[in-house]
Amino acid sequence: MPPASDTRPSLDVIGKLRVKSRSGAERDVAALVAKTGGTTVSRQRGEKITVIKAVVPNPSYGKFANGLTRIGSWQIEAGRSRLPDPVRVTVRLAE
Repeated sequence: MPPASDTRPSLDVIGKLRVKSRSGAERDVAALVAKTGGTTVSRQRGEKITVIKAVVPNPSYGKFANGLTRIGSWQIEAGRSRLPDPVRVTVRLAE
C-alpha cells in the first residue's frame, strides 16, 4: 500500500462558472477542453447546475483557465497549490 503522501485527491481544481446560458456554456466549455488538448470525463446536468469534469494537460491549464473567464465569471472554489500533469478540473456551471 502506498504511503498516504502518494495518494492524490480525485480533483485538482474545482470552480464555479456563472454564465447567462448553461446550454451554450456547456458547448463552449467542451470546445475549450478539446482546444487545450484535454478530455471531458463526464457531464451531469442538474436542475440548477451542470457539473463538467475534465482532464487538461498541465502546460495548457493556463490557457484553459483563461478561456473559462471569456465564457463566464470563473471562480476557483478549491485547488492545489502545485498542479500535477494532467490537471483534473471540475467546472460547476450555474446561471
